[in-house]
Amino acid sequence: MNDLYGIRIKKSYESDEIWYKLNEYCARELIRWGTVLIILGAIPFFTNIDENNSFFYFWLFIPVIVLIPPLIKIFRYAKKL
Repeated sequence: MNDLYGIRIKKSYESDEIWYKLNEYCARELIRWGTVLIILGAIPFFTNIDENNSFFYFWLFIPVIVLIPPLIKIFRYAKKL
């Protein structure tokens, strides 16, 4: 356990075993969803999205939308531990 990196929620500080299990799970989920985010982030380079397009404003919220599912999964997993 440390104060520099890793998922730092109350549950993760209960034991070393929980810390490592939770951080391993968190890393896998964020890598998976980060890959999705990279792919979605590349789409505007191949399409014509200008600032007057309503799709442009939707695209600004893609990072928030993509990060919600892994956060939900991480907190559910933490409750199971």
